[in-house]
Amino acid sequence: MRKLPSLCLLVATLAANAANGPFALKLVEPPRQQTENHLAKASAQKAVDIPRLAAAPAIDGKISPQEWAGALSARNFQIIHSLALQQAVMKSGDGDPGAWLKKTLVPADKTEAFLGCSGSTLYIAARCADRNPKNLKAAPSAERDSAIYGGDCFDVFLSPDSNAYYHFIADWRGVLYDAKHSRKVDAGHSSWTGDQSWNAKDIACASSVDATGWSVEFAIPFAAVGLTGKDGEALTLNLGREAQTDKEYSAWGPCAKSFHEPESFIPANVAKPSQKPLRLSDVIFPQLLCGENNIAIGVENLLQSQQAAHIAVTFSQTGRPEAKASQTVTLPPGKTTAAQLCVAAAEGAGTLEATVADSSGVVDRFRAAVSVPPALESIFPSGEFTADQTEMRFRLGVNVAPSSASDYRLNLSLSGKQDLETFRQSFVLTQAGDYQVTLNLKPIPEGQERKLTVELFHGQEPTPVQRKQLRIIKYPSPFNGW
Repeated sequence: MRKLPSLCLLVATLAANAANGPFALKLVEPPRQQTENHLAKASAQKAVDIPRLAAAPAIDGKISPQEWAGALSARNFQIIHSLALQQAVMKSGDGDPGAWLKKTLVPADKTEAFLGCSGSTLYIAARCADRNPKNLKAAPSAERDSAIYGGDCFDVFLSPDSNAYYHFIADWRGVLYDAKHSRKVDAGHSSWTGDQSWNAKDIACASSVDATGWSVEFAIPFAAVGLTGKDGEALTLNLGREAQTDKEYSAWGPCAKSFHEPESFIPANVAKPSQKPLRLSDVIFPQLLCGENNIAIGVENLLQSQQAAHIAVTFSQTGRPEAKASQTVTLPPGKTTAAQLCVAAAEGAGTLEATVADSSGVVDRFRAAVSVPPALESIFPSGEFTADQTEMRFRLGVNVAPSSASDYRLNLSLSGKQDLETFRQSFVLTQAGDYQVTLNLKPIPEGQERKLTVELFHGQEPTPVQRKQLRIIKYPSPFNGW
């Protein structure tokens, strides 16, 4: 990592009688941006291969071992994390919920799913064990696209890229629900919208119930979800189960709050390519911060011939324009290269996706959920200070990307009533980190107060990125008149 430049302070005092102003700013802790290979870390998100089956299984709701021989087995479903944590807190009482979390993540009834493909169709089956299948719940309606998610059902999520995902549900009666979710861009801003009127063409599903639970089978044409079904084609997916007996919602892939978290879907490949031409070897970046962030992408050529690789990074945040960067490189046979790409980020949650493509399309993909902290964090107590001293100190955290730090300025102002003087100082920063602010304050008469305002501006924008305010008040002494 390059060495960050030292702090440069430009002080401008707007009060006529304050040559230097009452504020002093000092960097006390530089940013701790440790880079991390997120591709290596995401072992739980390692791509799975969906094998080709010997023949297409019959979609009758009965899982035959012969028909599903060689299919990918999906086990170890876990309760959605936030719901499991609620149960752990309830069961632990005043104790440690962490000791209960491991137990509450495990569903009461097991689920095992099977995935395979044949021709241009994806096949998915699930065995849902149930202690009392006579009490399976169902929605009032048995029409397609009715609200069957209020009963016992199984969910399938398929995503061909970062701009869409498809949701399929079948309940224990074999009733089908399907919808398409698209990333909508409006005036440069993006959000997810669902279309329940969308119906997959040529899809089939069937269910059956027995003494120990129920089973479901799907046949989903790849073309219905924007895929071709060719060997090595990349997608992401997740599987979920809604069990109403215990009100349990469990999934194969990680879910923090709901099934609808496409950034956490599991990467998958259609079948196993005889020779994958390219693969992502590294996705390296530190904690993303507000501003321009550098992402290092490693790509390996797996063939013994020269290959052209198109490397791309996309960072998506709901309600903001999508940030994109790409680069095309030529790789010698069997060699690895690295590309440095830069994407902008703002405060809040987002999804970072890295892809590598050859002339036929995307051949490898990495996706991760990322949280960007606020650009300005106040470390002093919020609310108010009691002005019992003339020198006050507090700390501010400035969380901006190192490459963008010089684009920000910090304004500090101290104001009172109209008859009191106002001070304002502006500090142009070239480094993020934690700062100590020292305020030399004239004695405040009892019963009066000052307002301290901290504003972080980006470039020449007139509106601050963030604003923090603090009251400094001198309360009357309770001993007056004694």
